[in-house]
Amino acid sequence: EYEDYYKIYVFLILAQVFTVAIYLMNNFFYPWFLKSRLLKEEVGVGRFWRIRAVSDWTVVYDGKYGRFSKRHSCRYDGETNDAGVPHGYGRWMDDAYNGEVLTGMWEDGKPIAPYSSRQYGTGDTFCAVTIAYFMATDDEFEKSKFYPTGDSAARCGVASVECSIYGSFYSHLPRANKIYGPHTVSEEISIADCCDRLICNLGRKLEDRTSVTIHANDTGVQVDGHVDEGTGLPFSEDVNEIVIKVRKDDPAQDGGTGTNFLPLAPEHAYNVSVFKTPIDLVHLEGNNESEALVQEDALHMESSPKLTRLEVLNWVSDKRKEALIFFPGFNSPTKKSLAAFGQFMAMTKLSAYVYPILFEWPVGQVLSYRHSSQAAGASHTREKFLQLIKGLADAGIRHVQLMSHSMGVQPLLNVFEDKVDGSRSDVSQLFRLSSSFRTGLQDDEDKLLICKNIIMLNPDFPLEAFVERAFLSIRQICNNITVLGDKRDQALFSSSFINGFCNWLGHDKADVLKSREEEERTEFQLVLTVGRSIDLLYFPESGKREEEEESNSTVDKSLIFSEVPPIILSQQEEVEPRNWLDIDVIDTTLLDTNVNDLRHSAFNINPFVLNDLQELIITGRRAARRSMLIYRQGNTFSYCQAPSHVAF
Repeated sequence: EYEDYYKIYVFLILAQVFTVAIYLMNNFFYPWFLKSRLLKEEVGVGRFWRIRAVSDWTVVYDGKYGRFSKRHSCRYDGETNDAGVPHGYGRWMDDAYNGEVLTGMWEDGKPIAPYSSRQYGTGDTFCAVTIAYFMATDDEFEKSKFYPTGDSAARCGVASVECSIYGSFYSHLPRANKIYGPHTVSEEISIADCCDRLICNLGRKLEDRTSVTIHANDTGVQVDGHVDEGTGLPFSEDVNEIVIKVRKDDPAQDGGTGTNFLPLAPEHAYNVSVFKTPIDLVHLEGNNESEALVQEDALHMESSPKLTRLEVLNWVSDKRKEALIFFPGFNSPTKKSLAAFGQFMAMTKLSAYVYPILFEWPVGQVLSYRHSSQAAGASHTREKFLQLIKGLADAGIRHVQLMSHSMGVQPLLNVFEDKVDGSRSDVSQLFRLSSSFRTGLQDDEDKLLICKNIIMLNPDFPLEAFVERAFLSIRQICNNITVLGDKRDQALFSSSFINGFCNWLGHDKADVLKSREEEERTEFQLVLTVGRSIDLLYFPESGKREEEEESNSTVDKSLIFSEVPPIILSQQEEVEPRNWLDIDVIDTTLLDTNVNDLRHSAFNINPFVLNDLQELIITGRRAARRSMLIYRQGNTFSYCQAPSHVAF
């Protein structure tokens, strides 16, 4: 009996010693060995891992522990510069478990955005995108000032943002880095130069379109990404038919290589079916044995399928894409804002359709919330945005989409606020009036911009001021306005309390945030916000409002939501449908996947929101015609989704 216990004790001690030895080997001795002179000078890196170049840009080597590990291979296939290093478009594949498979752009041997990458063994996938930024603030790139100001000249540049998009999401991502600028905006340097540096279409020309979206409204017919061949305008009033041809071209005859080097992932990471091309055995120099190069872990496709594209007759493909301008939220410096916007772009396929542009306004810090709100409504913010829009117009960009998050809605609505005399703002005058407000052709209509979408995500804006004035100022230049809100948004609840307390103390605020009812109020009251009070976005029923309707009934009808007929559930005769604002309200209150406790910033990570916003931005469809939404009541929609705990 004692001998049995003795054997068990010995076994446990040996197992413990073995475990400690393995731990010390992996975490101390092996890392020390990799950094030591013993490996670099005496043993040699090439000898330890038996690194052999078997052909141009193809190398085989031993795994982590040298001769005791499996042999692996890595290969580059793509464009190079005069020095013979990767430069341009290319693919890198390393079939080790922690190896990387990267496809994208290279510069002097280093990968640069845009590119996509994945870890060979785990399948963890990453993506790098390029984003232009316009700094209308005195803040630095990585941090913001306590007292936000924007008195200095505007700056612009281009940044790359690397993001996790599948598998393990790494804690250090998304990460933004400067690749151009920031430079002071001048006649030589403008936002147009930054847009030219955005490389968004990998392996496909801009005119090689695989989808065509056509819109028909009161002004005529529009074909996204095209202009009328006869007039040069992005719409046509006299067209009777649209003819689309399907063309199939051989990429090898169009300057392509005709081959694609594509990695085949392990079975546990991806399930794919491909053709394998036999590769001859290569005799390694200095080695007696023969090795099969990349027989099971990579492949070489000898014939690519023909490139299929669509061509619209009598319409010319516009070389310029649409501009998507993003207004970040409060306490979000340029680098942080680029990371958030970059994650949104990386999780979608919007880079092929739009120029992503960040408009960085003076965002302030946590304890300077009210100062940031005043800076958002300041005149210098309007002037800097006007400078941005003029730069886009001069560059030939005609379609613009605006998207804001949280307090970013305040500078957005500020730039479109009507002047004291009731005329449109300088920024608004650069846009074509929406169909409901047009009484004829505008001056220089071919040079005016078209606002395709205005998207407000969890908007931190007073409800009364929005209904009273701000809504009209943006509705007259845009037919498609969308609000995403959450009734349990904790950040907007804090905003309601802070603004209510500051108003009660008599602190000043920006003119765009003021309303008649709030100015007459003397007691303390929470300030209702648009993003949290999403079921109150309708015109109040008052005698004054009825007088306005009688005097200007045509305009008022265009401001009322009519996409879906109203539903009246009461039999009482006095119940009448409310005059809901003509906007699409998306209620995200019940979403419970990829939403934190604050419930304020899920737009760049939640799959339902991402897919819906992608469809909205690409197609321009109203909520009633988008695939993921169901109608609730009034002007409110919600996502068709089950709670995270439901499974069948």
